[in-house]
Amino acid sequence: MPFTKQVKKDLEKFLETKARNQDEKLITQNPYEEFRKLLRKTGLENKGFTLHCLRHTIATQLLEQGMELEKVRDFLGHEYLGTTQIYTRINTM
Repeated sequence: MPFTKQVKKDLEKFLETKARNQDEKLITQNPYEEFRKLLRKTGLENKGFTLHCLRHTIATQLLEQGMELEKVRDFLGHEYLGTTQIYTRINTM
C-alpha cells in the first residue's frame, strides 16, 4: 500500500512539529496558494502543474499499485466509476 511505515513516521513528525509551533495552521485555508508556493520553491512554477493534475496523478498511481477502482473513486469523490476511469491513466505496457 502507498501508506508505508515511513510515510506514517514522516506524518507523525510533521504533526509534532506543527503542534510545537502553534502560530502556524495545520490546514491551510487556500490549498491552491500553498501549492503555488511549493511550485515556486521547487522551481516548477509555470510548468503546467495544477492541483487537479496532481490529484489525478495520485489516483493513477494508486491504481497502478493495485488499489481497487472503487476505492480510488471514493478517494476522488466521484459518483460513477466511469468518471474515475476517464481521469486516471494506467500504463498497459
